Amino acid sequence: AMWNHLQAFSPNTIDNTQAYTVESNGRAVLTADYTVNLEYPYWDTQKSSTDYFLYVMQKYSGPARRSGEGLMVMDPMNFSENPRKAWQYLPGQRRVKLAPDISHDAPEPATSGATTFDDNMIFNGSMERFNWKLVGKKELYVPYNNYKMAYQATTADLLHKGHINPDFVRWELHRVWVVEATIKPGKRHIYQKRVFYIDEDSWRAIVSDQYDARGQLYRAGVAYMTPVLEYPAP
Repeated sequence: AMWNHLQAFSPNTIDNTQAYTVESNGRAVLTADYTVNLEYPYWDTQKSSTDYFLYVMQKYSGPARRSGEGLMVMDPMNFSENPRKAWQYLPGQRRVKLAPDISHDAPEPATSGATTFDDNMIFNGSMERFNWKLVGKKELYVPYNNYKMAYQATTADLLHKGHINPDFVRWELHRVWVVEATIKPGKRHIYQKRVFYIDEDSWRAIVSDQYDARGQLYRAGVAYMTPVLEYPAP
């Protein structure tokens, strides 16, 4: 189920992306403004085989303190034989360097450390630090067909104090696969347990719960699913 999520179909895309952190007073602060190139060689019909299923390249233009930064990641078909490859460019150092720590629970700079690198896309990267269990299937209200959010809402419309503006979010009752991850003995991660809810139709992880070392709910992840009809793909 998790591999289906990681390798769910997607066309190659180039997106302009912005990340914001909403402070306790409701002020939205821009933490990253960048262009992201996503390529999925696994789904490239021109390739007969590939050792990688995902390429990511990000180029930052803002805020000013991050302008000029760059990041590239390659995720392999087999993490145990061929770990993630990552490189980073920092203008202050004026060189590209290997970045093996861009994975797992390393703080994500694009969100000022409010999320981990493996929180992106609800989950990404190697699964080696957790034991995995397919709990079963259930019905759950999840964000779905969020055309209004994706194509009509502005940043000011969406980012309200405490939560996203519900006027722009659409929910549907869907069947989801429930997958539970618990930290392996001897491994470390800020999340000791994670529960993922994977949409039955698209195989995209769409909601997640993350628990801390005390077993208390620490963070939640939500992906606002929107089909892109010209591809077509979610």
